[in-house]
Amino acid sequence: MHCFYNYIKKVLLLLSVMYLFSAGKVMAQVIHQLPPNQPEQDACNALQLCGNSFNTPYSYVGTGKKIDLNSTPCFSGTGGGEVNSVWLKVNVQTAGSIVFKIMPVNHDDDYDFAVLNATGISCSSLASSDVVRCNFNNNFPGSNVNGVVGLDSLSTFSFVEAGATGGSFCREIAAKQGEVYLIMINNYGNYNSAGPSEGFTIDFSGSTASFNNTIPPKLISIDPPCKNARSIIVRTSTEILCGSIAVDGSDFTSTAPVKIVSAAGINCTNVGGYTNAVVINFSTPLPAGTYLLNAQTGSDGNTLMNLCNNQLQLPDAGIQFTILPAGKEPVDNESICYSQLPYLWNGISVTKASDTAATYTTSSVGGCDSTTILNLKVSPAVQQINLSYTICNGSSYTLPWDSTVNTAGSFVHTYINTNGCDSMIKNITINVIKPNNETIATGFCRDAAVTLNMPNTFTSYLWNTGNTNSSINVNSTGTYTVAATDNYGCITKDTFLVSAYADPVASFTDPSKLCDGNTTSLDAGSGFKNYSWNNGVNTEVLIADKPGKYWVSLTDIHNCTATDTVNVIVVPVPADFLTASITKCFYDDVFVAPSKSFDKYEWSDGSNFKTIKISTGGTYWLTATDANGCIGTDSIAIIDSACAEYLYIPTAFTPNHDARNDVFKPTFAGRLLNYHFMIYDRWGKMIFSTEDFSKGWDGSLNSLEQPPGTYVWICSYELQGRAPRTEKGTVTLIR
Repeated sequence: MHCFYNYIKKVLLLLSVMYLFSAGKVMAQVIHQLPPNQPEQDACNALQLCGNSFNTPYSYVGTGKKIDLNSTPCFSGTGGGEVNSVWLKVNVQTAGSIVFKIMPVNHDDDYDFAVLNATGISCSSLASSDVVRCNFNNNFPGSNVNGVVGLDSLSTFSFVEAGATGGSFCREIAAKQGEVYLIMINNYGNYNSAGPSEGFTIDFSGSTASFNNTIPPKLISIDPPCKNARSIIVRTSTEILCGSIAVDGSDFTSTAPVKIVSAAGINCTNVGGYTNAVVINFSTPLPAGTYLLNAQTGSDGNTLMNLCNNQLQLPDAGIQFTILPAGKEPVDNESICYSQLPYLWNGISVTKASDTAATYTTSSVGGCDSTTILNLKVSPAVQQINLSYTICNGSSYTLPWDSTVNTAGSFVHTYINTNGCDSMIKNITINVIKPNNETIATGFCRDAAVTLNMPNTFTSYLWNTGNTNSSINVNSTGTYTVAATDNYGCITKDTFLVSAYADPVASFTDPSKLCDGNTTSLDAGSGFKNYSWNNGVNTEVLIADKPGKYWVSLTDIHNCTATDTVNVIVVPVPADFLTASITKCFYDDVFVAPSKSFDKYEWSDGSNFKTIKISTGGTYWLTATDANGCIGTDSIAIIDSACAEYLYIPTAFTPNHDARNDVFKPTFAGRLLNYHFMIYDRWGKMIFSTEDFSKGWDGSLNSLEQPPGTYVWICSYELQGRAPRTEKGTVTLIR
């Protein structure tokens, strides 16, 4: 079966090649069939896919410029690798399963495939060991349903060998994020007609992995045509969808002086496909020259789109092209203005005027020959005149060409000669002096004066006091004004508001409290320039450790000085505020508090309350802070001692309501945990029962007094740390 299958495939391959070649000459291209050596027939130029589906209407001939895969695990002999192949590529963006169906346009077409994990592998050195799935299943005669082959989640086969029939699917691929897979697809033609294949769709629906390719296509070059050509060929950086090309050419605009009328992709068919070359047709022949071709959104609502529907980006999608001169045009007479130098002529930078200023020759470029001599005339250089004028605020200046201005700035006028070139540029800069007219607040310290100053850049001064100097000394509060005139005659009017500054005052209070044995901070207050204490300290805060008077000399921001004094007195720290010790029963709690009240409390157990409950013996410390901020510490010893334990039950009681011995109940010493007390009459009837230690029997039953006599009691109880006990006895009721 293998031999027969390989023979059939070889026949189909031979028939496909015969469609293109005959006696060593290239024949006309068969519909749907691409010429040999397409870039995507080599693994390194694989078509990158994204989304869920890709369609190609083409049949491929040969293996490209290089056989990338000689054999596969599905067949190691001739035809076990690439035959009539195309390469596809997917970059895994999110992990998941990969399944696909290769669905022929014509169900009689036979397609084989191999999937390679090319992660981290050079596309130029692939091997059969890189193949993770392959299917060389035989579709002759129609063993695959509708010719479909691929990967699915039901198959258990990694490889389907050549010659098999009915094994249309291999098992799915569990892909990881960042992995790269290459898919090589062979087309063996139509098993029924022996003609070439008519293309296929590869559908990834059902895959949970996703693929991406966000790189947009670009216009990269234009084949240079000769003058009088009516079309150009623009090439793209990657394959684009034929269906994204607007047939009316509206995807493009050009600076050429002729209209674009249509566009079509090379190798595109009436059922779609892809291409990397677009023919753009113009309404009339193109004249020689250099133009720009720009992309835009066409009448079909898009620009050019690659296989992943990424559009060619706008507006940076332009490309320059040159229509080469055809025939000889020996002389080009040009006249330009001096500002146009250097003059770019046919790619040559011309820097001065002359006959034969440059010669441009092309030889056999695109079949065009052209030689042209440039005769260049250049108008004289522009004369630049720069002038500057200064005016006072509110004044104006009349420009010599058209108007009057009263604001600062540069005003430019260009004079044009009879040739239409700029001959003179006059630039007049207007400077406007705007007086500050400031209002300045100042003052003087007690028993001092202040100097009011104006800059000495003015030519004259007049104060409201009548003084004409640039500065005056004043020792009275009030408002002082001066009018100063500069050398342009502009007047600045400043106002000085003079006040008397208050003497600086320290912010501390008198007296200041010094905790005995500690230090205290004397803060003179912030905002002063200088501090000078009587002990030589020059900081805002003085740390005092002794009682007495301290003074400080202060200098404020106005350089006014004053002295202030603070009296430091010693106050005692808290002490002896806890009892030395307390003795308690070991199972009892005791509440402890200081003998005095303070502002803050901090016990050794972390409590901050005045009173704490202590259950366990030991030494406890209290740190107390009083109203002066002084801190003292005292301790108390809690001593646990043994506790009395006993049960006492009287032998008689007299319930005669004289408030003496009226109730019969036990007396305990110790911590009682469980308790039950019951009383029976002489016939064994229970007449009293309680589990409440505080309650006893008053000698009655249901509010009826019981007769005198002897009664039996039973008491069940448990003291902390002791075993449960039950005791019995009698009691005499006496009335």
